[in-house]
Amino acid sequence: MAYPNCLYIVCGDSSGRNRNALVKEQDINNYYKVIKKQLKLNAGQLQYIQNPLIENNQVLVNFCFKFLDIKINPQKCHQLVFDIEFGEILPEGKLKKGDREDVKQQLDALDTMRYFFNRYFGHLNPIK
Repeated sequence: MAYPNCLYIVCGDSSGRNRNALVKEQDINNYYKVIKKQLKLNAGQLQYIQNPLIENNQVLVNFCFKFLDIKINPQKCHQLVFDIEFGEILPEGKLKKGDREDVKQQLDALDTMRYFFNRYFGHLNPIK
């Protein structure tokens, strides 16, 4: 509502396309369809991709921070800064996200940034 004349692009991972009992309407059965309906978007405004392996994604994120001019506002993006500072990689190479009650393991802002990088800069990943 704050940006009524903007073109919205909704991106994320393909798990949002999974069937779900979100609402009773037969044709609204996943998160993307709910978002599309609520924001009155067309299909082209929904851009989701399959998540790459975390090892490949890690390389892409590091590549983006090294070679692109990325600036993160610490006041407006404090949750992202927190996730970047405290997010952990387990020995097997996965993100430590097992406990939703632990704020250091939620990593929602970090996931959002990773999806953005995957969608718009994935072609730059030195590991395909």
